[in-house]
Amino acid sequence: MPASEIIAAAADWTLSNDYARMSHYTDSNSVGELFVPAIAVPVVQKSEFECPREHLNTLKAMLPEVDRILAIGWASNEKHFLKLLRAGLTMPPSMCSVSGSEDWSKSTLENLMSSGFAFGRTHAFPMGFSEFIEQRAGKAFLNQSG
Repeated sequence: MPASEIIAAAADWTLSNDYARMSHYTDSNSVGELFVPAIAVPVVQKSEFECPREHLNTLKAMLPEVDRILAIGWASNEKHFLKLLRAGLTMPPSMCSVSGSEDWSKSTLENLMSSGFAFGRTHAFPMGFSEFIEQRAGKAFLNQSG
């Protein structure tokens, strides 16, 4: 089914937490796959997550073991997710915020701290994701002790 037909029929869909995999054809008639819903826009105030229920259950089960958070381009404003994170963490994690500017990186950390989060170590990496990878900063962060 062409993407235009899928979009045109969107008003008739029944919303759920389940995802569907659909074959579609591009203009060149090559076959690809489309996952519906295809996008979830982060919003500050929402009451549900746009992911399969199994993914959310796995996240909740694993949160007590989290000792590090690597945030890439995340503003940390989604109150519903922050509530879930705060409830599930059992220890103050180390935090690394990666973004394209120092102000944005620090803002992520400040948003989290103003939401009641305590951290072990924090690091704001303001050079963007590509440089973060090139400098292998992720390896240093993930391999740190404590």
